[in-house]
Amino acid sequence: MHKVLFLKINSVNILIIILLILKKFIVTELSSEVTVVPPSRLLSLLRQAFKWQQQQRLLPPDTAFDLFRGSAPTTKAEDDAVPTKCYTTIKVNHIVYNLIYNLCLFY
Repeated sequence: MHKVLFLKINSVNILIIILLILKKFIVTELSSEVTVVPPSRLLSLLRQAFKWQQQQRLLPPDTAFDLFRGSAPTTKAEDDAVPTKCYTTIKVNHIVYNLIYNLCLFY
């Protein structure tokens, strides 16, 4: 048995249908313009960009650069230390405690 979808014809449904048709048209037009390149191409473009920035003296030579932050990496203000003070206590019932205890036996 086939299910048939009946839409109420109103301005919202017509707008949605028009947008879907427009999206399909844009995708088909752009698919002919997009080319596939090897993944190493991005790395080579980044390498060329860094060399150009160093030649223009925008980056100091032989300096590390963090791509995600867009700047040179910063040093930590403090070292990670072992905690010496208890800030809070988590209370659990005996069922959860036994579960955690049994899980810790395996590690």
